[in-house]
Amino acid sequence: MSPTPLLIILNENKLNGDNFQEWKQNLLVVLNSRMSSVLQKQHKNFRTAKEIMMHLEDLLRSQVALAQQSTITNLMNSQQKPDTLVKEHMLKLMRFFVEVEDNGA
Repeated sequence: MSPTPLLIILNENKLNGDNFQEWKQNLLVVLNSRMSSVLQKQHKNFRTAKEIMMHLEDLLRSQVALAQQSTITNLMNSQQKPDTLVKEHMLKLMRFFVEVEDNGA
């Protein structure tokens, strides 16, 4: 199954704390060019594009907050297991730090 244009754009331009405006603009372009039928049905009672955007921003903002919280929780709860090499544990922690940074936390 080949990736959709939306997936390609979102994968190439992941949301983080520094690029919200650019990410939002990319999302608008994708939504304007090809809004899924589910979203169309979900937003058919909204009168303006601004109302739709505010609703989508609220939905996505909560997802970003959950991703940030989950990542920080994983980092804080990470403990080296007795049979794990220090190097492996440090690499795991480094991945968590990268994920925290990517999520803008």
